[in-house]
Amino acid sequence: MNTYAWLLLAVTAAAAAVDWCVVGRGLREVEQVAGPAVPTFLAAFAWLLHADLTTSGRWLLVALGFCLLGDVLLLRRSDRLLGIGLVSFLCAQVAFAGSVLTMSHRQPFWVGVVITVLLVLAVVSVALVPLARRDPVEGVPPLAYGLVIGAVGCVAWWSGHLLVAVGASLFIVSDATLASSRFGRDFRGSALVVMVTYHLALGLLTVGLLRPDLVA
Repeated sequence: MNTYAWLLLAVTAAAAAVDWCVVGRGLREVEQVAGPAVPTFLAAFAWLLHADLTTSGRWLLVALGFCLLGDVLLLRRSDRLLGIGLVSFLCAQVAFAGSVLTMSHRQPFWVGVVITVLLVLAVVSVALVPLARRDPVEGVPPLAYGLVIGAVGCVAWWSGHLLVAVGASLFIVSDATLASSRFGRDFRGSALVVMVTYHLALGLLTVGLLRPDLVA
């Protein structure tokens, strides 16, 4: 990676750090800029590394674009836009899966695949299925999203690329925390956990998909 790539990563980290500092503190104007800046800078980083020249890279750019759209919509804190934001992140997960499936593969981490399957099935059966039965309108979309993001996590561990697998797993942690705070029991600092794990997930996925050679 050249100097400009490292500079973009540094700027991305700075934007993420600013967002972590202001999340949950009522600084809406700062949060609305710092949050969407992270996927924006990561997309610029991906483009700088010529992501547009490979199929996997193009899928990654699409995924980051949908993440940016989802961030903007969710920051509006509107119930109507929440559903559209969920669809946007669902499309992002599909695009991430496309990127993983079209990159080179290594020996799969089968233990990671099995653990992901068991954890996702546990969360789905214990939390999401009962919610969908009580209120299909509110519960079915999170159920569908949970199944999709779980499948992406499994594909990531199957790819054999550690950065990609850890990134996808952190995405699951972030969205599970968000779902718990909205549909279950919220806890102090949940918003910070959501954003930290989300930004780390985006960073690891982006770097892992573009530079799988960084980790043997």
